[in-house]
Amino acid sequence: MAASEKPDVMILDIFMPGMDGFGVLRKLRERERHDGSSYLPVIVFSARSSIAEEAIVLGATDFISKPFMPEDMADRIRVAVSNAI
Repeated sequence: MAASEKPDVMILDIFMPGMDGFGVLRKLRERERHDGSSYLPVIVFSARSSIAEEAIVLGATDFISKPFMPEDMADRIRVAVSNAI
């Protein structure tokens, strides 16, 4: 979907049914390396702050812990998109 829709930013929860957020992030970054797709900022969120480092190592642009304030997420989205330009 990211390839066809070309979003400005992706927001991923790590714990999702089916493929988890780590799997989505791995596939996205592999696709970017393989076919030269442009970099897509990815903000990962989870109630487990202990996974922040793993998310960043896998290529996440940012990590935010749940619960979070909507204003905080909006600020991080603005930063991620402006840094990707």
